[in-house]
Amino acid sequence: MTMKWIEFIKVQTSANQDPSLDQALESLIKSIPLKNGLDKLTMGYNGSFSSDFALFIFWETKKIDKSGSEIGLTIKQVLNNYGLVNHSVWLVNN
Repeated sequence: MTMKWIEFIKVQTSANQDPSLDQALESLIKSIPLKNGLDKLTMGYNGSFSSDFALFIFWETKKIDKSGSEIGLTIKQVLNNYGLVNHSVWLVNN
């Protein structure tokens, strides 16, 4: 039996953050293959603060890593260079 879960990675950058970060993240998302239970990666922006954005990583696996996946932890580590990062794992009710 598989379980669905989501990694939520929010980053708050400074208001004068280099816009190339946005392009780099979009390229990163497109470069990660959907395999080993990874269903989807997507990115969104705060409607009030354009310097705040989030990554959503959707999984369907037999086991949930409550501290986050290798992919999520790696992305978090990179984003720590750009601002305040919050990384959490959410379980999805079927």
